[in-house]
Amino acid sequence: MSRRTYCQVLGGLLVAALAVGAVPAAAEMVSADFTAGNTTTEVDGYAGVAGDGWATAWVKRSTSGLTATATVLTAEEGTELKEGLGNFLYVTANREGSTGHGGGVIRSYKTSGMDPIDWTKTHTICFTVRIDEDVDAEGAFTDAEDRYMIHDRSTNAAVQSDGTASFMISGAPKNIDESNPNFPTNVAGEWTFYNGLAPEGSSTFDKTRQVDTNIALHTDHVYDFTIVTDPETQTYDATVTDVTASLSFTAYDLGWRTLATEIPGYLCFGGRDGASTTGDTRQFSLDAVTIVPEPSTFLMLMGALAAMSVATRGRRDW
Repeated sequence: MSRRTYCQVLGGLLVAALAVGAVPAAAEMVSADFTAGNTTTEVDGYAGVAGDGWATAWVKRSTSGLTATATVLTAEEGTELKEGLGNFLYVTANREGSTGHGGGVIRSYKTSGMDPIDWTKTHTICFTVRIDEDVDAEGAFTDAEDRYMIHDRSTNAAVQSDGTASFMISGAPKNIDESNPNFPTNVAGEWTFYNGLAPEGSSTFDKTRQVDTNIALHTDHVYDFTIVTDPETQTYDATVTDVTASLSFTAYDLGWRTLATEIPGYLCFGGRDGASTTGDTRQFSLDAVTIVPEPSTFLMLMGALAAMSVATRGRRDW
C-alpha cells in the first residue's frame, strides 16, 4: 500500500476503533485515551507517568500573563468527543492582564523503550480534537495572535512552535489582514498545515507557506487529524476531517519546518490568546492520541477495510 493511499484510508477510523477496543492494541503502538483519569501514577492518565512508549508524563505549559488548565473529564462529566471514546482531556488557556501568549499540554513519545519502533522511519500520528470555546460568537477569536497550535517540537519548554518543529497545524483567527505576521488572509478562521522548506531550504517562518485546508473552526465541531511523517525525507502528509460536517482535506509531501533529520518527539496541543480580545479563553478537548510505526501488516489490513467505507464527500487534495 502506498503512503498516499495509506494516509487517505486510515484517517480517524483507526483512532476510533482502538479507543473503543474494537481491535487489539499492537505492542509497538503508543497511545493515550485517558482511561485512567486524573492521576500521576498510571501511564494512560493526566498527567500520567512515563511508560508504554511515552518518554514522559504530560506537561502543562503557559507563558507569562496566561493561565492554562487541563483535566480529564468522563462521559458523565462532559460530552465525549465521539460515542464510545469515553474519557477526554479538557484544556483551557486564558489571558490575565495586558499580555497574552500560549498555553497547553505537551508529551514526549520519542523513547527507545518500545522495541521494535525505529523513529528514523515513517510513522503515523493520529488524534481527535474538539473546539469548546464559542469561536462563532461576534467579536470572538479575532485578535491577530489568537490561534490553536498543534505540532511536534524538540523540547517541552513552551507550547508555541519554533524552528525545531517538524509538522505544524494551526487554527487561524477569524479576522486576518495583510499585516498579520502569521497567516495570509485566505485562511481566516480555518485549520492550516505548514509547508516548511526542509530539507533544502530554511527553518525561518514564512506565512505564505500556510496551506489552506478550507476546513473551518466551529464551536463543538470534532476534528480528526492524521499525520504521516517521514524523517528520511523530512516531509509529512496531513489530513484533517471535520467529523461533524463530514468534510475532509489532505495535503501531501509537506516539508518539515526544522532542518533536523530526527523527529523532535514532543507533541504539543495548545492555544494562544491575543492581547486585544479581553475575555477570550482558548478551550478544546483532546482524545484518542495514537502513534504507530510503519510498515505494519496490522495497519495495512485496517486500511484495506477502511477503504471500503471511507466517504469521499468533501475531500480535497492539495
